[in-house]
Amino acid sequence: MAANSMAAAGTLVARVINGVRIELIERGSGRPLLFLHPGIGIQATAPVLDRLAERARVIAPSHPGFGGSEQPPGFTSIDDLAYFYLRSSR
Repeated sequence: MAANSMAAAGTLVARVINGVRIELIERGSGRPLLFLHPGIGIQATAPVLDRLAERARVIAPSHPGFGGSEQPPGFTSIDDLAYFYLRSSR
């Protein structure tokens, strides 16, 4: 499948996780794969998501404070981000 058609097949959704509205990209099918973006953020059209979605159900959230995701008050460090995801996995 061409990259453009796969990007169109992906879904950009908002979810509330630990009381924070998070924007995320979901694409592909099969076993879930969590993709955590680097400090520059992620675009729904990023080719890496298309490649990963060829073999898995990709879940790519925009970290709190990135893209359309809310930034919680007091959220100031990478430690805050790590604890956010640790609390989300329970």
